[in-house]
Amino acid sequence: MILKRLVVQNFGPFALPTHIEIEPDITIITGQNDVGKSSLLRLIELVCNGNNLNQDDVNVDRIQDSALPWQDDEEINCICTFEVDENHRKYLRKYNPELESGSEVDYRFFLAPNKKGNTSPIGARNSDGTNRPHNGVIAKTPNVLSLPLVNEMGSTINFRELNQLEKDFLLLTFGQNSSIKLGNLNGINLTREIRKAAERFTIKAKEVLPPSLGFEFVFDRLSGSENLQLIIGLRDRFEGDTALHLRGSGIRKIVTLLTALLLHSNPEENTIILFDEPENSLHANSQHLLRAFLEELAKNQKIQVIYATHSPSMINPMFPQKIRLLERTHREGKATTQVTNNPLESNFLPVRSSLGVTPSDSLLYAPITII
Repeated sequence: MILKRLVVQNFGPFALPTHIEIEPDITIITGQNDVGKSSLLRLIELVCNGNNLNQDDVNVDRIQDSALPWQDDEEINCICTFEVDENHRKYLRKYNPELESGSEVDYRFFLAPNKKGNTSPIGARNSDGTNRPHNGVIAKTPNVLSLPLVNEMGSTINFRELNQLEKDFLLLTFGQNSSIKLGNLNGINLTREIRKAAERFTIKAKEVLPPSLGFEFVFDRLSGSENLQLIIGLRDRFEGDTALHLRGSGIRKIVTLLTALLLHSNPEENTIILFDEPENSLHANSQHLLRAFLEELAKNQKIQVIYATHSPSMINPMFPQKIRLLERTHREGKATTQVTNNPLESNFLPVRSSLGVTPSDSLLYAPITII
């Protein structure tokens, strides 16, 4: 079951009902500062993860206008449209047996704390657009991975002091019970297992990383330590070996993201990856690599990637239908954010303006021709 559409109202800067279309693979949210890009990602996380709504999440006009305390306000809600697949029995109870793969179902999610967890079915349509009766109960929503992560991969992993990211990394490289497994090895057997683990992780990485990145992982044991500590290094296409902490921040960030995303690269259930401003601290070239990485991940039919960005390097002009533009406006006497789901007029002019790309940027403002 994948997310196809949201209609949001009274949440964050969205004072009035606003709808946004979600692509089945990758959706790019852009716009100027303070228009609600992060709020939109948080909304999806609230709906799918069931996190608690805070007062700061509620639209300020709604707090002033409502006769109810915001904690009880049913008008703080979101209508979600999902496309069902052959596994929709996992997600829906009392579903209509006439719903086929590709059908759409609409649910209203109430977000206020005292209404939390309440949903109501609104409608359903078969893939041919035929309306169907719908009274199914939604049992679960797609899983959500929110990025960026708090921790960053370092060069040395101490098996006695592991954070969650390092545990995930060891799970990917050595499998279950890695500490016990490696603790029972010594000498050439330990050296061989560490070398084989680096080869396995490199193979996994190459499945999702763009070929232009061109590095391999090199692992070694830190000598002279009483307990097992693993050194992580990278070998570039020039055969140079460098400890991870000596590489640029962009490469370290990509390795960190690689670890998190590889755990979700072949999920058993539908997963939405939310990424707020992935370009932070990355060189433009690394941004292109990261964008290609996310596009590759989104080819998996069980993965949707939704990210908010300010950077032209994170927008692929070959896929303009994936761009969503957020803008502030004044409507019905209120300041509100609206979404343009197809902002492609005048050769990307609205998108370029929102990103601050001007004629003074020379080649950055050159005409774009899509063939």
